[in-house]
Amino acid sequence: MSTSSDDNKTQLIEIAKAVGVILGVPLTLFAVVNSLIEQPVISLVVALLTAGLASIGAVRSQWANLTQVVIAWLALAVLVLTGFVIWPKTMVVSGLILDAAGRPVSQETVRLFDNSGKVYESKTDGEGYYRFAEVPSGQYRLQVRDLEVGGENRGFLVRETIQNLVVAGPASTSVTGLISGTPTVTSIPTNTLVPPANPPTNSPLAPTDTPVPSNTPRPPTSTPFSPPDTPTPTSSPVPPTATLEPVPVLAKPVVRIEDSLRDENGHLVANDSAPFHVGVRGTVAEATGLYLYLVVDNGRAEYIQPGLGQNIAGDFEGDCYLGLKDDPSSLHKPYKIFAVLTDKVYHEYDSLDQASVQATSNLIELWRTQ
Repeated sequence: MSTSSDDNKTQLIEIAKAVGVILGVPLTLFAVVNSLIEQPVISLVVALLTAGLASIGAVRSQWANLTQVVIAWLALAVLVLTGFVIWPKTMVVSGLILDAAGRPVSQETVRLFDNSGKVYESKTDGEGYYRFAEVPSGQYRLQVRDLEVGGENRGFLVRETIQNLVVAGPASTSVTGLISGTPTVTSIPTNTLVPPANPPTNSPLAPTDTPVPSNTPRPPTSTPFSPPDTPTPTSSPVPPTATLEPVPVLAKPVVRIEDSLRDENGHLVANDSAPFHVGVRGTVAEATGLYLYLVVDNGRAEYIQPGLGQNIAGDFEGDCYLGLKDDPSSLHKPYKIFAVLTDKVYHEYDSLDQASVQATSNLIELWRTQ
């Protein structure tokens, strides 16, 4: 009886080993590949191919028998099917609509076209936010006024995609720096003779005792001061000098961060052994109308950190987060930190759009080890 029990226990251990290898290898590979390329379908195909090769190798090397491999694949199939069940079929697309000056636009019509061509319509609320619920996963297009942009909602257990848009505001009626007071010049025909206001006494145009009717045309005569047969030149009107309005010289926005960083306890951080949470200090000037953000570059993308506000002047303090706190793949990697002034509103962990950047600070390079 004891021998049979030991044999069953040994067999269970062997099955557990086979299941662990055939499940562990593809699942680990799926997580690594998906974190690099963010393409879950491709990552799943790569993981399944790897699991198939591992199964063939295990059987041929007699490390596991066919029964153990079949049990492992059944367990893998259950996990994959479970993943398809919990993988979001519909998602939420939301965001903020701003005008060119960075102000929220309320009661603005926003249209969404999903990957099947279906059209959804929503209006922004009083704070400029829009929201579409139950949108099929995959690619979509957003349309606001004449602006149309594309996007894609995907991800494991991620239910909401945030996309902010900036629309053009009404055209301005004032133009700065152009010529003002441009005169209107009325041309005078050159063949029209204009009699002088005060003709000389010896001129035929001088008044005599015989009145000349006002409607009688006067024959053109040459003055004693002009050569014979030479018409008297008429003066051309001189247009008034146009005045140029001075164009104001605007100071450029400036932002800079200190080289010395601190951890959440206020201690100085060494650049070659940085923790997950880093405190940043800096200064900013001439940032009227602009938004201040800290940015973390992990080598693949530049992610926005929690916003520090608008119209910041003088010193500021903010926090940066290097990767994920308890994620081993975030350790022993290089990161870069810098600050930007933008004309666009961002949410935390949005990707930075370089077209919105008005000023960039110095760059600090770190190596996270904690």
